[in-house]
Amino acid sequence: MVRLLVKTAILVFAGMVALLSEWFTLTRPMHAALGRWTATGVERVARTMGQPTYLDARSVHGFGYSVLVTPECDGLVAAVLLVTGVTLLSLPWRRKLLLFLLVIPGVFAANVARIVTILLIGTRNEQAADILHEIVFPVGVTLVLGVLWVRWLSHEAPRPSESTPR
Repeated sequence: MVRLLVKTAILVFAGMVALLSEWFTLTRPMHAALGRWTATGVERVARTMGQPTYLDARSVHGFGYSVLVTPECDGLVAAVLLVTGVTLLSLPWRRKLLLFLLVIPGVFAANVARIVTILLIGTRNEQAADILHEIVFPVGVTLVLGVLWVRWLSHEAPRPSESTPR
């Protein structure tokens, strides 16, 4: 039980660090690069889907609607949280490395898909895009992280051994 509490404390600490990282000067160049990379990905995917767009640094402009990839929207915090979660799993390091290789690109691909969805919907209905951005996606991400955390707790919780008398 103590081990589970220590791991939960590490996860909470990492989450706090990830959220506070927005204000640390050291992460600004990383956020700028990730913002440009994410915006480029959004622009390419939207253009591939037939949406006329153009890219301006971290902004993607569609027909009558634009998105700006800010540090809060570049996926870094989500990647840090998921990498922390993978680190805390009771798995051999080879499996953790494989999960890192899947989780990190997966987070950024999902983020590009999220922003493309907002852009495409925003070109047709600005209010619906704002609801997606401000309510639906944050609640969805919170629910997914909550489900992953509960699953992690259910796998990490001490189980009574078969030799333990009942």
